[in-house]
Amino acid sequence: MNKDQIIKIKTLLFASLTSLKINIGGELAFSELFAIWELRYFKTWAYLYNKLRDLQNIQKAYILFLVSQIISDYVNQTSPQNLIRGWANILMAIIVTTFLCKILLKDQRYILYYFVGEIISLIFFGPDTYGVSIEDMEFFKFRLAPILNDSLLIIAYLLINRNQHYTKYVIVLFLIFGLFSLAYDARTNGAIRIFIALVLYFRSYLPKITGRKILITLTIAIIAFQLAFSSYVYLVLNRGFGGKHASGQLQRLENPYNPLSLLMTGRSETFVALTASLDKPIFGHGSWALDENGKYTLLLYKLHMMEDRFYEDRIISEKERYIPSHSVIVGAWMTSGLLGFLAILYIITLVGKRLYNLLRFKHDRTSPYLPIYLHLLFTVFWTFCFSPLPKIKSTIPIMIAFIITSNAKLAHEKRSQKKRKLDQINAS
Repeated sequence: MNKDQIIKIKTLLFASLTSLKINIGGELAFSELFAIWELRYFKTWAYLYNKLRDLQNIQKAYILFLVSQIISDYVNQTSPQNLIRGWANILMAIIVTTFLCKILLKDQRYILYYFVGEIISLIFFGPDTYGVSIEDMEFFKFRLAPILNDSLLIIAYLLINRNQHYTKYVIVLFLIFGLFSLAYDARTNGAIRIFIALVLYFRSYLPKITGRKILITLTIAIIAFQLAFSSYVYLVLNRGFGGKHASGQLQRLENPYNPLSLLMTGRSETFVALTASLDKPIFGHGSWALDENGKYTLLLYKLHMMEDRFYEDRIISEKERYIPSHSVIVGAWMTSGLLGFLAILYIITLVGKRLYNLLRFKHDRTSPYLPIYLHLLFTVFWTFCFSPLPKIKSTIPIMIAFIITSNAKLAHEKRSQKKRKLDQINAS
């Protein structure tokens, strides 16, 4: 067995173990244990830091986040169990991101084996949907859609890698799956697939995007989005499109045609966490902070327009309530204070710049990796803004690793091209 085959097996095994977890006071994935084992030698860390300056900077930001979290937990007198869970999240983010950089620095193609492993993980160890019928929208949203997402990215790569003209089939596949996702109440998933299809269609415009043109492009995109969103709302409210959950959610809104209103109720935990952050902006509330008087949970129910249910649920439930939070960047501020917020903001800014750089490079508009870059463009933003903080050790590491290793290869390619041109000039 050669080295390439060994790395493929390791990547497949790591991704296959991501959903298999043990509870030791907090959840620990078997993939995290695998990453720790693979990074047991100091020379591996030294080699990666030497090769990837961006990895150094991201890890420094994570360490700043950890220091901020430790200070916050000391100030708030966080319980040992909760502070260990909070610190472990950050440490695992560092370890898993470094491990995936080690894999992808060797060859970008290994991300395809990661996707295959993730599909295996979702099939055998994914979210508990047993007892839920396959026609149920919850089954599609939480189990089937993630499997199809990875499958579609693999198919897109294989088609474009085989023949550039097959990009048109990839566009059709993303568009159909996007509409299907919207119909099955997976709004975010559907919107991202449709956006990918549209950008692929207009991909020749990507390298031409400059700072001056961004404002015009965004203005056109916002207008087009509002028109599309209004059409979606009309279909949901008047034609039964999207299912009962989507219909009920929109009917509760005063103005369902305002996408911000839907965002407020659909991702209300993010806005609750922002309120909590503003209450303690410097040091935050500490790891896994408890909502002791129910203030923030009540706000969450109000945003869902279910205030009456709060008092009923509070009587029934005797469990401790944590402050609701569904955002990496706002969650970092809420749990660790201002320094933690700035650390995560730095990471998303750096990753965003590197991804923008990849999309602007002329060669990458014909790259078989373009659908993956576009998938990351939308999911990185959405995950950092509207996904829970523990995502820093589960789904975010593969995004960061693929982007910064791809950017490092792009920088190396540019240097090689420049050197070849200089050699040609000197030779002539």
